[in-house]
Amino acid sequence: MNYKRNSYFVFLKNTVSNIKSFVSLLIFAVLFSDFTLKNIILIGCFFTILILIYNILSWRTDIFYIKDNILYNNKGIFIKKEINIPLKNIATVDFEETFVQRLFKVATLKIDTLNVSDGQDLDVILNNKDAIEFKKDLIIKNEEVMQEEIISEYIKVDEEVLYNLDKKDLLVFSTIKGSFLFMISTLISLLALISEIGEDKINNFVESLYIPIIVLFIISLILIVILKVIAITFNYFKYYDFTLKKDNSKIQINYGYFTKKNYTLNLDNLHAIKIKQSIGQIIFKKSTLSISTFGYGDDKTEEAILFPHVNEDSINDILNELFPKFVYNGNKHRINKKYKFRYKYARIGYNKDILYLAGGIFKKKISIISINALDDICMKQLFFQRNREYFKLKVHYKSMSTFDLRTIKGIDKSHFDELSKYLLN
Repeated sequence: MNYKRNSYFVFLKNTVSNIKSFVSLLIFAVLFSDFTLKNIILIGCFFTILILIYNILSWRTDIFYIKDNILYNNKGIFIKKEINIPLKNIATVDFEETFVQRLFKVATLKIDTLNVSDGQDLDVILNNKDAIEFKKDLIIKNEEVMQEEIISEYIKVDEEVLYNLDKKDLLVFSTIKGSFLFMISTLISLLALISEIGEDKINNFVESLYIPIIVLFIISLILIVILKVIAITFNYFKYYDFTLKKDNSKIQINYGYFTKKNYTLNLDNLHAIKIKQSIGQIIFKKSTLSISTFGYGDDKTEEAILFPHVNEDSINDILNELFPKFVYNGNKHRINKKYKFRYKYARIGYNKDILYLAGGIFKKKISIISINALDDICMKQLFFQRNREYFKLKVHYKSMSTFDLRTIKGIDKSHFDELSKYLLN
């Protein structure tokens, strides 16, 4: 049997992390204890040896292998733990290389299954060649295709490049992405800082510097601009060379400059299509198209983006070509006009297969959700609204993320009743 274990890089990474934590405790002991230098050195050497022994044993006892179409992972020194994952239940196998990992010529495989909604089931770190070969084995779903399907990073079957984010659009996307949120968070931080320090102290400080308040205002603007440039640079290199490819029933997403990421997704495992427009994208008539699925987008810092920056007029063509089951051509009902700020974008539509939700005030959001992916729907009304015909609809569905559109206010009660019938069938 072909047993595998993580690269020695895992041992080095964990050892460095543990020693860093221990050093901080050692510094605390030096400052607030009566230990002599000799005793501190002895304690430091003793715990360093313990850390090395523990991480060596932890690394050596963490093994994984494939047997009878099941992925096994056994680990633990004192308490043994075994994870069994049927290959047919694997939703995504994601390939990631951070800048440091590239120096050591290793990569991370993040393995997600169909029965979890957040976080990876299993992460393994292997050298690049082994990672590619192991990924090839994992994304084969059952015995019938095990000998027929060949998938690797360099050999593709009927591969088609559907989308590539060019450098001009990447720069525009990086500039407008999160601009509103960035400005609001910066303003809140400044107000919190002023509140904590106190206005009188700030005035006294300004007077002691003999600097006009206008100069400080200009300096503050410059700092905000610098922070924004840093944010643009971060997004530019994060989504650098964003490419979407299609290979039979799978799509592959690659992007990143310093940290390279590769996601392989099965088109049959999607639960929702999400279309978002920031203020800047509305001006440029662009949209970001993302998805809800197990695996991609589970990381709190990651968005499950398929098309970062495309013309809004091309969205229907994309859906028809890649996701025909998410195409909705039915009625899109408006909310009550009394919700003035939400009225412009808010819509609801549904049939036996699809729930269509649209909303937003400053940003436009659309969620096209499979009825089969819905976990529950909820109708809410405030006490003084009980005699009225509109309410707030709240939905939960599989693999949804924190910032997804899930609530629409001002919906007529008849829509909730009709939607309930589709959900029960």
